[in-house]
Amino acid sequence: MKIIKEQLQYEKLKDNPDLELIDKLQNFIDTGSITIEAFQDTGNFICSKSFKTDRPDVTLRSECVDVITYLGGPFIQSMRSGKYLVEINDTQFDDKDLVTVEQFLVSELSKNK
Repeated sequence: MKIIKEQLQYEKLKDNPDLELIDKLQNFIDTGSITIEAFQDTGNFICSKSFKTDRPDVTLRSECVDVITYLGGPFIQSMRSGKYLVEINDTQFDDKDLVTVEQFLVSELSKNK
């Protein structure tokens, strides 16, 4: 949840904050949990080049072709090999099944309350 809270603060400070995003973030914080379905609905595929432009502070693997970003800022890298990779809490996890990687990510996010 720490990542969600940080994203909420970041969004509120923008010149043109996304009110729908703020509402979703606040709902996640208020309920204290994130369902996998609600989390998956926030996923957005973007090419790695665009991601690097938007988030120059983040290092992607050289094999990354696309990035799936989620509400609150976490992301999963889509690799050339067909696997999906997430790195969070000093742990990395990969699998060819995106849902499996998303479930791992939600589990790790829930630990960061």
